[in-house]
Amino acid sequence: MEQARFKRKTITMEVLLSQQQKKRFRRAVFYTVLFVLVTVVFLTVAFVVFFRVRNINITGNARYSVDDIIVSLPVKLEDNLYSFRADELETGLKKRFPYISEVNVTRKIPSHLNIEIIETDVAMYTEISGDYYLLSDGLRVLDRIEDPAIIPQGTMELKTSAVKRCIVGESASFIDSRAYDAIVELYKNITDSGIKNKIKTIDMTSRFDIYIHYEDRFKVYMGDMEYSDIKIQFLIGIIEKLKAEDKGRIDVSDYHVATATLS
Repeated sequence: MEQARFKRKTITMEVLLSQQQKKRFRRAVFYTVLFVLVTVVFLTVAFVVFFRVRNINITGNARYSVDDIIVSLPVKLEDNLYSFRADELETGLKKRFPYISEVNVTRKIPSHLNIEIIETDVAMYTEISGDYYLLSDGLRVLDRIEDPAIIPQGTMELKTSAVKRCIVGESASFIDSRAYDAIVELYKNITDSGIKNKIKTIDMTSRFDIYIHYEDRFKVYMGDMEYSDIKIQFLIGIIEKLKAEDKGRIDVSDYHVATATLS
């Protein structure tokens, strides 16, 4: 009998311990939930009341005024500092102002919004139905003009296959979908080689019969885009061996063997 009573008492202690553990657990859960709720309420109030835009700082802009940029922003003074998405602000600015190539947005608590702008330059222009379109090195359409006299001096002319779409603020597209990559690559090769200022025209009416005009001296036949970077270097080496007054035609379509016909 004594053994049985001792056993029942042991079971009762286990139940009590289990109940206490459950109480401690429920208490811990309660205080955790309470802490989270208080924190959420505090942060919500802080964001709504305290984190207001008091200062918008814009840097890097040259073509566009600070006032014009601020007017176009999706956030205004006294708006919440986190009431907008940075990527949407960046996309909106680049669409509204075509010469803006990059936008970096940073928030500085409690009230400062910093917008760093990087603008692009005109790299090329192309003529379509009597209008002239200014292009960046990535073929972003920067402007459409009617008077070629206001095209920046020294800008490279681009002759290309049929244009599918050419809208200011967007990238130009072509009927030949592979023309875009070919033009961008060739322009990069020319720029990297250091002769960008000497190239007057890129004629990519056909991707398989590409011509470039070097100053007013040489019409250069490159053939297709294969090994275009090597062909450019080959061209530079040939011109270095010619006289300053030489003019004519140079064929570097075969990067192993080139021909120069002087006039």
